[in-house]
Amino acid sequence: MKYKPKVCLLSASIGQGHVQAARAVAEALKRHPTGYRVQSLDFLSRDMISLDYWMRETYIKMIDLFPLIYDLLYHQSQRRHGGKQVRSLLARTFRSRMRHLLEVLSPDALVLTHPFPAAAAAKLVEKGELHIPIVTVITDFDLHQLWVYKNITAYCVPSAQVRDELIAAGIEKERVFVTGIPIMQRFYEMRKASLREPGTVLIMGGGTGLGAVKDILWRLTQVEAVQRVIVVTGQNFTLFDEIQEMREELRVPLELYGYTNEIPRLMARASLLVTKPGALTTTEAMTMHLPMLLVDAIPGQEEANAAHLEKIGCAKWILREQLVPVTREFFAGEATWYTGDQQKTQYSAQLVADIIDSLVTFEN
Repeated sequence: MKYKPKVCLLSASIGQGHVQAARAVAEALKRHPTGYRVQSLDFLSRDMISLDYWMRETYIKMIDLFPLIYDLLYHQSQRRHGGKQVRSLLARTFRSRMRHLLEVLSPDALVLTHPFPAAAAAKLVEKGELHIPIVTVITDFDLHQLWVYKNITAYCVPSAQVRDELIAAGIEKERVFVTGIPIMQRFYEMRKASLREPGTVLIMGGGTGLGAVKDILWRLTQVEAVQRVIVVTGQNFTLFDEIQEMREELRVPLELYGYTNEIPRLMARASLLVTKPGALTTTEAMTMHLPMLLVDAIPGQEEANAAHLEKIGCAKWILREQLVPVTREFFAGEATWYTGDQQKTQYSAQLVADIIDSLVTFEN
């Protein structure tokens, strides 16, 4: 019987984008003719007494309640000295866990969609304890120092800009591949459907339902051209209940979803997306040719994402106070910011799977 290589995908449940990218790559690998065995894991512990549990909770609370402090820490760690210190801390914190996972799973390759497992894997390579291909998939349109490790086998990056930044940081150009951010195959399938509903607006706050979703909803109901609003609250159950209570007071029909796998269909129906500029959500919207208004960007990576998306003509980055006039302008056909031609064919998990396959085949 032909040997089927095992690929282990490691993400981190700090925001859903990293997890969704891993899911997309896993889906592509399972469809690959090589016939991979695929295992996807959350690298972070859910034990409430663990350090990484509190790291995750602190991150979510900080970006929601104290974004300026998060901004300071983000940019401090982006500097060469600060980034080196944080990378070293992450490697020491997580290398024992990575060593244990490798002993239990015995994979033929690692695919990493978050900097935490990348730090641990890079340290084990440095110590001569890890000898399999390691592919890091960068899931933001901005390169942070925490992604950069010179002993990673290959990098899959979202854009030529990130490729150039990695090369400038000392990564050999032969190890950097512009693939785009991997998303699920269903988004490519659903964009062919003719489901677009005039006047329907989709509001998303990411997998954790952050951002002032209730305020955004109220503001959108002031726009006469808005005929229906779809809200996705992700895993924020409190927000779901609060918006449910608003339903009777709204001028327009409301569709409300918590965490759902129906995002491709919802994006296919919407005429406009109002969202935080998370890289996965916005890549999905680009694939669906869905114009975006970007609000409540997290300082650091989401601000960089917003700037990139506005530059390539698929979104407008606005203050919440601008939402009503900009939405009116959009539905009046007066928006000049959306070009509609930003979608490129390389935004596919299949390209990432092919790169993994070339490395595993070479190693074996």
